[in-house]
Amino acid sequence: MKKYLCGLLVFILSLSVAYGCQKAALPVPEYPLDAATLAAALQEAQLAWMIVEEETWPQGQVVYTCMMKMIN
Repeated sequence: MKKYLCGLLVFILSLSVAYGCQKAALPVPEYPLDAATLAAALQEAQLAWMIVEEETWPQGQVVYTCMMKMIN
């Protein structure tokens, strides 16, 4: 009897750990991204990066170049 109760307890604990440790969904930004959205995402992720160049291509695509800020 103790064997079955211990097995049931382990099963319940395993389920609670599996469902309790799910990642929260990230917000989905509007596309195409603009510089303000990218800057907000960098700040929210606490990355010390900055946008140094924005290049627009003829197909309507935009390329952002990000560079790590130098912290003294």
